[in-house]
Amino acid sequence: MILKPYKRRTFLKASAAATAVIAGAPYIKTARSAGSLRLGLWDHWVPGANDVLTEICDAWGKANGV
Repeated sequence: MILKPYKRRTFLKASAAATAVIAGAPYIKTARSAGSLRLGLWDHWVPGANDVLTEICDAWGKANGV
């Protein structure tokens, strides 16, 4: 089996590509990296205010894919 010599230019291209992948890896965002969404609410003393707040939160969740 005859191997072709590994050229300097090919080595530099491969090492530049590997460096770009390694340098960019920490900045790749996935769904898991977002963590979880938490929201603290209180029980409102005005009748019906909790229902309105629940509707607002549900609408925001649908609009933002949560």
